[in-house]
Amino acid sequence: MLIPGGVLSGALVSWVLIAPAIPLCILLVRKPQFNTLSISVILLCVVSLLSGAFLLVSPQDNQHEKGFHHFSIFLDFLFNLMVLQACTTNKMIQTVILASGLAFCGFFLSLMFAKDSMQFQPILINIGYALLFVLSLMVIIAQFQDISRHLTSSPSFWIAAGIFFQFGLLTLLFFLNENLRSDQSTDENGFGLMFTIINFFRFIFFSIGLLLIPRKNGNGGVS
Repeated sequence: MLIPGGVLSGALVSWVLIAPAIPLCILLVRKPQFNTLSISVILLCVVSLLSGAFLLVSPQDNQHEKGFHHFSIFLDFLFNLMVLQACTTNKMIQTVILASGLAFCGFFLSLMFAKDSMQFQPILINIGYALLFVLSLMVIIAQFQDISRHLTSSPSFWIAAGIFFQFGLLTLLFFLNENLRSDQSTDENGFGLMFTIINFFRFIFFSIGLLLIPRKNGNGGVS
């Protein structure tokens, strides 16, 4: 998910590209079993990789680029919801994720295409961060209630924890920095660095989750 109120510098964008590439490389090398969870993570990584690639080649301070930023935020939010749904088998939590996600996406899209909405979009993006944080916390709490296996051996725990880690810290960061959208480049660069580090660790969590998914064997089974 991109940064509201600022654009990553060229030096940081390359790290944003590397982060989602790590789980994809693990996928190619290890060839884990394909299921709803692994496919959801793969799709999220591909979307993040393509968004970062566009940032790397697109012109700066362009109105079309800002529109793409907002659309990328929407896609990232949507695919994070898909991943969270795949991380739990609790029907009630899945329903809450679906209902709250559809409500937020509808409101975000209507605001994104509305006139004179630029001043509200950063606030709405922050609400999206907080919503992903709360939903991932719900998923993790439900996983704690399952005592049939060790939590750290569960791929879904590590993947949900990655979303919880990133959007929990970003929500806290936005709360502590009310003047984040100032015109000072040092503020943008400082937040860009923090965002890059936090985003990088999310994909490290995803990588651990993919490593824990059983591998396919040569006969099409699971090993």
